[in-house]
Amino acid sequence: MNKIKFTFLICIVILSLATISYGASVIDKDKGIPRAIDGIIDTSNWDFEADGILKLNGDWSFYWQRLLEPADFVGENDQRGDWISIPADWTTHQHEGVALPSKGYATLRLTITVDDLEQVYGLKFRYFASAMNLWINGNLAHSSGLVAESADDYIGRYIPAEVFFITDTHEIDIIVQVANYHHRRVKLNEVFFGTQEQIHTMTYREVIKSSIIFGSLMLIAVYYLILYFIQRRDKAALYIAVFAFIVALRNAVMGDRILSRLLPELPPELFTKIGYLPVFILLPLVILYVREIFYSPTLDKAAHISKYVVVALTALIFITSVSFYDWLFQYALMLILLAALFMIYILITEGFFKKIRGAWIMAVGSGVILVAALNDYLSDLHVIRSVEMLSIAVLIFVLLQAIFLAWRFNDAYIRATKLATENAVMYEELQELNEQLEVKVKDRTLELEIANMRLEQLSKIDPLTSIANRRLFDERLNEEWRRALREQTPISIIMLDIDCFKEYNDNYGHLQGDTTLQQIAAALTDVVKRSTDFVARFGGEEFVVLLANTEEEGALYKAEVIRKAIEDLRIGHEYSRVGSYCTVSLGVNTQIVKESDNAEDFIRKADKALYNAKQTGRNKVVHITAVNK
Repeated sequence: MNKIKFTFLICIVILSLATISYGASVIDKDKGIPRAIDGIIDTSNWDFEADGILKLNGDWSFYWQRLLEPADFVGENDQRGDWISIPADWTTHQHEGVALPSKGYATLRLTITVDDLEQVYGLKFRYFASAMNLWINGNLAHSSGLVAESADDYIGRYIPAEVFFITDTHEIDIIVQVANYHHRRVKLNEVFFGTQEQIHTMTYREVIKSSIIFGSLMLIAVYYLILYFIQRRDKAALYIAVFAFIVALRNAVMGDRILSRLLPELPPELFTKIGYLPVFILLPLVILYVREIFYSPTLDKAAHISKYVVVALTALIFITSVSFYDWLFQYALMLILLAALFMIYILITEGFFKKIRGAWIMAVGSGVILVAALNDYLSDLHVIRSVEMLSIAVLIFVLLQAIFLAWRFNDAYIRATKLATENAVMYEELQELNEQLEVKVKDRTLELEIANMRLEQLSKIDPLTSIANRRLFDERLNEEWRRALREQTPISIIMLDIDCFKEYNDNYGHLQGDTTLQQIAAALTDVVKRSTDFVARFGGEEFVVLLANTEEEGALYKAEVIRKAIEDLRIGHEYSRVGSYCTVSLGVNTQIVKESDNAEDFIRKADKALYNAKQTGRNKVVHITAVNK
């Protein structure tokens, strides 16, 4: 009796440690956490550095059977909707007194109030319904699958999202369109909000954890599969290999869904099938495994039935739709729990009472799997709030079986010593492989970061002239515009266009034209040397120079220097209507920025001055003030 008590105590301890180690980063504090109220969550008093990532739980605005976009919430178009408490399963939500069906579409909205406008923020969605579109402050930031009003146009995808952004207002408007036409229950999971670094760190940790668990289970599956092929008569190794493999796959589609990151086009039906398969067939596999271990006649009939159950349930999951087997599992849960209790009863009677060494380890492992499976199911139904634990439970179970199998074959002292040594070596190898896997994941993550940084840099450089392109110019203008507004310093812009460049290309050829563009870009770079100034190719034969903290006089002087430097290149142009060499016309605009101003008008005025320069003779500098007089 003491052994039984000890067994269940061990179960509780192991599950507690697993929950703490695996889920500590996502468990809520009990008090002092902002919640969404009437579609608004105030985070202005939330210290992200001290308090960490915030879950955007609470009441979101909910618009059933309506796909709304940011324009639908502007001015008189502002919509009125219902409320839904996130996290939620929308099939349990009452709309006009009636529970919502699983198939349909909706729009959710949340306003986040923030204090720090200099911060780069991040949102993390594990997955939201089966397809989603996400807008942040009116900009489409992420899409997963294809949201549609009909099943024919809809495409489901379970892809996690990490979205990073900056805001120039204290209110961040989040709009999410969602749709589902294949799953019986529609999850609107928790959404995490924090700084860019926090969301990055959270994602990397979860990916690494999932990868380590996945790699460990796959290595164990391969190891026991090799053992089975070496010892064909020992089917226990085969059963361990099979359920280690299927639970490894389940781990890859749960939590941070590393499989979806590797294969984003994988159909959502296949994702759910992979996730459900272990829950359906794990218990029959355990029955077959225990039957092989204890050679118990009591389990003969159950083991015989279990073989057909594994095949039948596997076929059922892969042939039928998720709606059907989700419905079946919900009502078959009681049978699964009764069968699990029966298994623990067999372990006690066949193991403890017959004093088989190591039986308590088997009971501990089975109890861990049972409680973990129940935890995952109740968490899936939002009955409790917990993390996915089945993968860790199976890993614990499999590792415990290594000890049990060592005792099982310990019939002689020499053989026991040999087996103990082999198990120690195996354990060390697994530890080393886990460490290597973690290092490889970190290395690969670093390589991807570097590659992304290089790609980001290349995307902002004009490939012909090797100077900044329009995209990078827009970013720099946005930065300098805000600085000029904040510090009330003048900002100037020079727009320049090569005179008669069409005639140049038509007569000298586009290759020679490209060379000329490169020469002029190099001349601009030589002339504009101040660290706060910025040169970019605006498009075609147009270039732009941004001069921070520069008044009209200085801008005109710099423009004249540029004009003279390009003329001094002496690039022959016999077909120019201006002269014998390539020349440029320049338009200049200087401004003290006010709140009512915008950068588009700033550029437009410089372009207007450029147009005036071209219309009044070319090869000259015109300031917008001269045009407006």
